[in-house]
Amino acid sequence: AAEARREELASSGSLRLSLACVLLHDVIDGRRIDASRSEARSVLRHRRQLCAAVAASAATGGHVGGQYLLFARVNTLRCSVDEAARRLLADGWEETEPLTGGPSCAAAAALARRCRSRAFARDELFSDVLAFPPGA
Repeated sequence: AAEARREELASSGSLRLSLACVLLHDVIDGRRIDASRSEARSVLRHRRQLCAAVAASAATGGHVGGQYLLFARVNTLRCSVDEAARRLLADGWEETEPLTGGPSCAAAAALARRCRSRAFARDELFSDVLAFPPGA
């Protein structure tokens, strides 16, 4: 449901997926967004459905026993994602299977079960994001 809603928003005109996700985060987080922009109006128009889809997605993917995956965006102005991964590997971290972004992503569930371990995964949906298990 979240994937279909996200695709609907992205295909509804000038709304880019990355912008839709940022706006959705702001809506879910309770922040005020500027409704004068067409992108914001697209997100606000589907607010209730998007929040429900995100809640349903969180209930199945990447969530184990009340703990969620941690996500970090790599500042690609300072280093590439590949360089960040190489640095983590050199520091003793283990790279796991990439996350596919679906609500029943097996890789996300497997990474979430590795609480407090030194593991990380790349996110196929957002190329500059790395995921870590809870407590990492």
